Amino acid sequence: MKGQNKSIQVYSIAFILAACSLFYELLLAQAASFFYANTVVCYSLTIGVYLAAMGIGAMLCKKFNAKKSWQSLFRIEIFLSVMGAISVIWVSMAYSVSMYAWYQDISGAFLIFFGSYFFLVISIGILTGWELPLLIQIGHDSSGNKNLTNRILSADYFGSFIAGVTFPLVLLPYFELMTISFVVAFLNLIIAVFILFFFLSKKERKKSHVVLVSVLTLLLIFGFVRSDKIQQYFLKKYYYHMLSLSDFKGLFSLGHDLPDIQRESTPYQKIDIVSIPPYAKSFTPPLLNAYTQKYYKDPTYPKNWRLFMNGDFQWSARYEDIYHEYFAHIPIILNKAIPERVLILGGGDGLLLRELVKYPKIKEITQVELDKKILDLVKTHPVMKHMTANALSDSRVDMIISDAYHFMKNNTQMYDAIYIDFPDANDYHLSKLYSREFYHFVKKGLSPNGYAVLDATGSALFTFYDEQGKQEMLSENTWEIYYHTLTVAGFNTIIPYVSNLELDNKKAVNGVYQLLEKFGRGTDGFDRKHEAEDLVRSYVYRLQEGFIMIKAEKEKIAPYYHEPTVDLNVLNRKRFDLAFILPYYFPSHLDNSKVNSIMRPVLPKIEAWGSIKIP
Repeated sequence: MKGQNKSIQVYSIAFILAACSLFYELLLAQAASFFYANTVVCYSLTIGVYLAAMGIGAMLCKKFNAKKSWQSLFRIEIFLSVMGAISVIWVSMAYSVSMYAWYQDISGAFLIFFGSYFFLVISIGILTGWELPLLIQIGHDSSGNKNLTNRILSADYFGSFIAGVTFPLVLLPYFELMTISFVVAFLNLIIAVFILFFFLSKKERKKSHVVLVSVLTLLLIFGFVRSDKIQQYFLKKYYYHMLSLSDFKGLFSLGHDLPDIQRESTPYQKIDIVSIPPYAKSFTPPLLNAYTQKYYKDPTYPKNWRLFMNGDFQWSARYEDIYHEYFAHIPIILNKAIPERVLILGGGDGLLLRELVKYPKIKEITQVELDKKILDLVKTHPVMKHMTANALSDSRVDMIISDAYHFMKNNTQMYDAIYIDFPDANDYHLSKLYSREFYHFVKKGLSPNGYAVLDATGSALFTFYDEQGKQEMLSENTWEIYYHTLTVAGFNTIIPYVSNLELDNKKAVNGVYQLLEKFGRGTDGFDRKHEAEDLVRSYVYRLQEGFIMIKAEKEKIAPYYHEPTVDLNVLNRKRFDLAFILPYYFPSHLDNSKVNSIMRPVLPKIEAWGSIKIP
């Protein structure tokens, strides 16, 4: 009976330790994916390297007697508790150091990130690989059961299964990674304490061991209680990198002088609302006033706020109206008619909706948004509530909480206009929302003569202006992918356009010139004017975003401007014309290799290894 109880204890330990180790690797992969622009590669490499490291650990494990095996297992669990507790901190710090090195123009700066990351992945993998042979050896020494090895392996696999299911479905949607890491490390430490007091003799149980686990327990409790503060520290390093990582002193500063990041965790994403401190020598104010009228009409309109989702930029309050006015109004102008029934897919921030509710002739707007939390934020957060002008409260709006893909797949309604406002297709999990299958469902949902318009990630990638102010399409531009995908989906009218502004804006150039003079930049008036023009060009270039309007029927639509019947802050006749001047070419034949589909995604168009994010 005693041997049976011991076997059950060994099975339980194997189960818990397997779960803890996989939790650590999932924590590392998720933490790294916040900084890394290819989640699929990140997770695949993490798990692959982890399994390889486990194999190395299993080979390194020596055969001990039961007493030595318990001592070795105790030491391993102490190491794993420490590594697990610092896993998220380690990845975040590696990113901060890499960014600091990047600012200092140190070659291979981001190798610091990858080297540090995989060092921890491999270390945890080797120690985990060491655990299983030790547990099998312990089991054999304590029981003569021939099936014990199979049962220990079974417990190990089931522990990994529980971790794999619990992490994405229970922990990740509702808890921060920093908090999870301390909780899992504490669970790992409990096993170490259990081994110390139940499997090591008094002679083997040294005072230093008791002191060590006591100190670790206190540190883990402290880390758990202060996890929000620790997270704030690293969030500030990420979002305020220009202010906190440009010099060595800033690398270690606590950032008390910087505003806290307002984070909301949902089952689908991390929503970060960031207040960017105004730079002392910023050229933005004169540029804003030269290209938008919103601050004349409403001086209290938010300025220094930005929204990020999963670390990816969504909008800046300063110039979001440029993006949303081009998105909402240009298709209406092109079609010379205001749609009566409108469908918005995505756009949970409410800013596209704000533009569309300006039209009294629109009778109903159905909006499909996956994440209810972002809608709640729009309704309650003072900044977002101000920016959206309470558009979500409009009586014509019917809000549906659903996945847009499944909604369109099952949709039986017809709409005069469908606006597709999704996060950028910068990772494979979003690719289905830019697929031929999805656009086929969109086509089915359009009424006769109806149109759809989408934010086309990467379709506005052009060279910087040459001496004549012209631009050429870059090789990484995604226009061809969109064109072939939309063509296969059944759209015969495909019109690309860009949120393009004029370069010859005298108000912008003069405003920047005056600031250059104030800051002492440039040796004479000619140099200052030339630099002012360059800064204006850079500003306009950064704001270029690509859109595509599509219709099922083949039509010749001339980009002819007529005054909208609603109040606008940015769009006018000149800027409308500029939206269509960039050199898009239309392929003469279909290229199936450039069709984005669920079964063969070609979006996002990124390098296989991805890249480090810089917000």
